[in-house]
Amino acid sequence: MSTTILEARELRCSLKQAARKDAFSFTLQAGRMLFVAGPPDSGKGALVRVLAGLQLPVSGRVRAEGTRGGVLRGCEPPLPTTVAQALALQQAAAPGFDPEPAKALLEEMHIHPGQRFSALSGCERYWVLLALAVAARPRLLVLENPAAVLGPGEVQGVLALARCLAAEHGSAVALTGEEMTAAAAADDLMILARGKLMLHLPVEALHSEVWEVEYPDGQRYATANGSRVLAANWHNGRRVAWVHCPEGREAMQKTLCEGAAVRPVGLQQLYWALTGALSADAMDGVL
Repeated sequence: MSTTILEARELRCSLKQAARKDAFSFTLQAGRMLFVAGPPDSGKGALVRVLAGLQLPVSGRVRAEGTRGGVLRGCEPPLPTTVAQALALQQAAAPGFDPEPAKALLEEMHIHPGQRFSALSGCERYWVLLALAVAARPRLLVLENPAAVLGPGEVQGVLALARCLAAEHGSAVALTGEEMTAAAAADDLMILARGKLMLHLPVEALHSEVWEVEYPDGQRYATANGSRVLAANWHNGRRVAWVHCPEGREAMQKTLCEGAAVRPVGLQQLYWALTGALSADAMDGVL
């Protein structure tokens, strides 16, 4: 039986969510990686700060097991003059800190312990902060949009390192981004838009539970057999809806009108649909 590392209940992380009453609940299990996707105004920044314990939610509660650590923009700790001094301070402050993996990672990235922080690039500074966080072996590692600082190849290196922490030490990982390439490496996917949780499901369930449905003229979308319309829009004059049906395609098709076309959805296409399309509620008076 897996261990719950983090449990969020009726969570609202921003005043925008509180005003709209958009609360949501979820859990994060040991050994799993959660990718939180959304545009800049989606509320994912506030969410990861709440998950990391750096900010209190507007309402709701978060229960986390063990220590939390990570790399978040604008939340860098006061750092000493050199990289070596940072390692020494972290080792003294964090129980269980193992300096050897941190030193090995920094050596791999060609960052010398004697280098001054003032001489480091933004990318190098990120790797130092990541090395300090990972070497402390937190139960929850939170990473805010590494693609904003690192190149695509380096982001893959970060994901591999986070995956190793999850596999070897049973940690959970939560990371954010605006590009869906990182989602393929995650276990769970969460998409936020305008402060609202649009979708939360295991990545492996995407191709069996989420579909794009194109409706003939004059027909409305329908929800049945446990299905839910996530978003809807117009495409070439036809009504299109993105539907989540945990029971699978066959169960969903029983609710569709004649002539409706059902198509699978890719990760990037789903992101664009849920963050750029109108919500199903907003389309209710149109479709």
